[in-house]
Amino acid sequence: MTKEEMLEIIEKAAKDKVTSLDLSKKKLIGLPPEICQLDHLTSLTLYSNELRELPSEICALGHLSKLDIGNNQLRELPAEICALGHLSKLDIRRNQLRELPPGIGKLVHLLDLDLGGNQLRELPPELCALQHLNKLDISRNNLTVLPPVICQLQHLIRLDFSNNQLTELPAEIGLLQHLSELDMRNNQLTELPATIGQMSHLKLLWIWDNQLSTLPPEIGQLIHLNCLYLNDNQLTELPATLGQMSHLIRLDIRNNQLTELPATIGQLQELRVLYLSYNQLTALPAEISKLYKLKGLYLSRNKLESLPAEIGALSNLQWLDLSHNQLTELPREICEMSNLTGLYLRGNQLKSLPATLGQLPHLRQLDLGENPLTSPPPEIVQQGIDAVLAYLQEQGSIT
Repeated sequence: MTKEEMLEIIEKAAKDKVTSLDLSKKKLIGLPPEICQLDHLTSLTLYSNELRELPSEICALGHLSKLDIGNNQLRELPAEICALGHLSKLDIRRNQLRELPPGIGKLVHLLDLDLGGNQLRELPPELCALQHLNKLDISRNNLTVLPPVICQLQHLIRLDFSNNQLTELPAEIGLLQHLSELDMRNNQLTELPATIGQMSHLKLLWIWDNQLSTLPPEIGQLIHLNCLYLNDNQLTELPATLGQMSHLIRLDIRNNQLTELPATIGQLQELRVLYLSYNQLTALPAEISKLYKLKGLYLSRNKLESLPAEIGALSNLQWLDLSHNQLTELPREICEMSNLTGLYLRGNQLKSLPATLGQLPHLRQLDLGENPLTSPPPEIVQQGIDAVLAYLQEQGSIT
């Protein structure tokens, strides 16, 4: 868009006293000072342009409540932006900001601040003045420290500091007791403070891709948590208190170093999906049978040598992935998994399948590759699942 075209838009918008203006994806490289004429604007969208700076005249937009300047090439913000005292949402994601103006603390009505995808190395202490802030996104920056002042924002509901370079969290993080969502994935955290257990309203917690080897027992106090993502860490064990998370629906612990599961995992009776692939598990506790609502259980790339007979109690299970373990047999009770749709057994040491497997009425996917099977014989396996199930049913009728 040329400057002349931009001025025409501004002139018309000023004449019509428009309150909302969307100039996204217009290839703008700058805003003319005449932008100050739009004193009726409450919403201005400049997303995905080529802006390198903002004019100081932007401070004249005194009624602005929403400003989106994301996905531009801004290296700094003018101090005058802090005069927009009615802003409730400020989106500056995907720019090249290295710092924030100290005056940002004057934007006391901000509810939503998105700073993701910049080059911030630190945050100004004045940020603590944003006491009404509900959502703060500081992901994909160069932060090495999470300043304790963040923990003074006690109305935060969602906090995202994923994809930074944090090695630790301040103990004060427990003060954020209204948080519902906390995203800290892809950092370099080696431990979590015990105070994390104080976030009693937390429902979604992403901690994947860090360097955690243990979890504090206090994490079990997050009794309202629905989803917990712990994958891609270095966990060697789970605290028994994990069983206290009675509202947990999804638990992801893939790609860790777990050798066993606590028996208390059986207390997670609302669990629908459990990811345990790429660990070092050699056995499962019998208590896993108490996860009555489980629909997906993923255990590939472990060292399982057997399954407990009690696993048959998982009658709502639809997907069971046991590929690439060391199983030599399956329990007969597997036939009790009446809703099983997919069963993946590739890369084990199975020589035979229990005839009861043929009783599964909904089984549609069965992967038996890379097993030394003799029953059913290879020529039956090659014919596909229908032939395998027919063979097992025949074997069951014989016995």
